Amino acid sequence: MNKILKNGRVLLLITAVVLSIVTLYFNGISTGLDLEGGTLVTLELDKPVTADVMEDTVTRLELRLNRLGISDVSVRPWGDSNIMVEVSGTSAEKEESVIKILQEQGVYEARIDGQVAVKGSDIVRVDPPEVRQSSYGAGIEWNVPFTITKEAGQVFAKVAKGKGGYPVDMFLDRPANSVIILNNAMYNSLIVPKSDLNISSIDANVSIPQIENVFSIERRVGEDIKILKFTNSNEIPSLLKSYVGQKDKVIVLASEEEVGRDIINQITAMGFKTEREVRGESENDYAFFSRIVGLMNSPILSENLATGEASATPSYVIQGTSATAEEANKETSELKIILQSGALPVATKIAGKSFISPTLGSEFIRQILIAGAAALIAVAALVFIRYRKIFISIPIICISFSEVLIILGVASVIHWTIDLAAMAGIIASIGTGVDHQIVITDESLMEKGEKRRRKSIKKRVAQAFFIIFTSAFTTIGAMAPLAYLSLGMLRGFAVTTIIGLLIGITITRPAYGNIAKIILKN
Repeated sequence: MNKILKNGRVLLLITAVVLSIVTLYFNGISTGLDLEGGTLVTLELDKPVTADVMEDTVTRLELRLNRLGISDVSVRPWGDSNIMVEVSGTSAEKEESVIKILQEQGVYEARIDGQVAVKGSDIVRVDPPEVRQSSYGAGIEWNVPFTITKEAGQVFAKVAKGKGGYPVDMFLDRPANSVIILNNAMYNSLIVPKSDLNISSIDANVSIPQIENVFSIERRVGEDIKILKFTNSNEIPSLLKSYVGQKDKVIVLASEEEVGRDIINQITAMGFKTEREVRGESENDYAFFSRIVGLMNSPILSENLATGEASATPSYVIQGTSATAEEANKETSELKIILQSGALPVATKIAGKSFISPTLGSEFIRQILIAGAAALIAVAALVFIRYRKIFISIPIICISFSEVLIILGVASVIHWTIDLAAMAGIIASIGTGVDHQIVITDESLMEKGEKRRRKSIKKRVAQAFFIIFTSAFTTIGAMAPLAYLSLGMLRGFAVTTIIGLLIGITITRPAYGNIAKIILKN
């Protein structure tokens, strides 16, 4: 026994097991939706995309969720036009945060008099947000400073020239190339005088000029968005006829009482993607419209930035207000993440959301534990029946159990989610491990024929390892495409199987080989 414990390969195995136990104790295991319960969100892409675009979209979504500090979320492609987002756990706050970040495409634009002055792709750095008590009374003021490229600074200076006192309209996910339909009363209320603007300077060090202008909302949202007003809802289809084939989407800002479902069906039949938006309880017309077009705020362009001269280090600020400091911190954090991660390469929308009960996951875990215990008992019994030697059966079972611990430890370190597919991969790798240990044992015990007798145990184990390595690398080669191509749940199975095989050929198989040499020599 002492000789076994002093063996280098065995010591490496023991060290790996101890480290895995420590890691599991402190980090735990990220379990999948099918084990822990939670929410499954299906994102539908605007159109089918190539594998490269799909990978870019998934990567950006993962980046946003990770920067938001949300764990236990899995983002994976499903075909060429859908993405599945699994939110493990039952926290309503976490689910709400994920849904909100998924709904935002992240297309940032700053427009002056309807012209694009800054785009999200121009941003090179986003500085830490600043949150402070409002100087106008109740509420919290916040701002998110950012720096754009020198070339973008020149574009901003050109667009801003002579526009001192104009609002710099900052949009996030502006509904480009669309038609917005609203009634006359709402349209008239959107002609906003200075008293209704978010009065703050885009340069906090410069005083705000007096604004006497009245700015057209149609100019401010951009030429590709057309605003149509109606008196009677029956006239809407005829108003839209000239935009068939020119605009992609129609957004109706009216309840079903104002614009009936039959009108919506007629609009859809004309070939438009149709959406109906309803005002929130606390929203006035301007707040409602701003939410629909993605208008976050409209600081006023100070005179010193309207000279047409570009700054050497073009830096600007997105400003806003929130009711509480907690809301301000949350809003600025999400805005910073979106500005840093950039826009998604393709538009997405939430096509469905389903809830999986944690009770079902608990039942899965219970069944898996029962199945695992039964499998270990069955393997132990079969190994003992085959060799009739308890000193051979015990190491095989111990090595298999330690392999499970090490796989789970590695999964904990790399934050790999353990779901049903991953559990199947663990079972597959353990089955392969037992098979390999039997090969080592058989090669060591066989003594038939003169040629076999002349071979030492060391040579027989070496022969066994040639078989094992060939088999392992063949399996890894078969699993690698599944892991790389991200084919849904198959990826979890493939990755876990590969991890198990690599642990086997580097740690557990060599350790068992040395144990077998020592035992059989005695």
